[in-house]
Amino acid sequence: MRKLIIILILLILPLGGVAKAKSIENTRWFVDDNTFIEGGFFSRSLKTSPYEIIFLEYGKCEYIGSTEASCTWTKNSNGVTYIINKYSSVNIEYTEKTFVGMASADGKSWKISGQLLERNVNPISKQYDRYFKECEYLGFKKGTEKMGQCVLQIKNAEIILAQSNAQISSSQAQQRTAESADTLNRVILLNESLKLLNPPRNNFNCQARPFGIYTNISCR
Repeated sequence: MRKLIIILILLILPLGGVAKAKSIENTRWFVDDNTFIEGGFFSRSLKTSPYEIIFLEYGKCEYIGSTEASCTWTKNSNGVTYIINKYSSVNIEYTEKTFVGMASADGKSWKISGQLLERNVNPISKQYDRYFKECEYLGFKKGTEKMGQCVLQIKNAEIILAQSNAQISSSQAQQRTAESADTLNRVILLNESLKLLNPPRNNFNCQARPFGIYTNISCR
């Protein structure tokens, strides 16, 4: 009888003792796609561009990078497989906050890693509407590389401004003055970066506008 109880305990413990990762659906991740390419004699290190990926309902995902690309995903025995533009296959194992995996394309493979940015996110079509509108005002068209670059530049500028503002308390008047100057400088850099994309509308001026505790970029 004692042996039977021990066997039952051993069978039950793994089921209750293993912490399962939360569902990957409706999550947004930062992906560091910058590691070693394995290609036999021609193996080499490769610096590639990091990107973000949003896993929506089963089978659907959205890629946020320097270009627009289609994205799908499925579950596998160890985690998830997602495919970008039908040629780059990525197999990952994920926890609640990170993932690691292997990407492959054109006969080559390399390691990648990811970090959770947000849960319960909306599709890009809703989350990025404001950025798309700003870039459309400048004359960029959806589905083009320059539209993707424009959206990322405005979004990243807002992130930097939000991080800077979060470090300034209401009692630090002197630092707030410096922060205002810093905000102006960052917006100037954004305007110059956008002009390098040669937008159809060249007489524009992007400005930082307070929106509650956040700072939004508006181009007119």
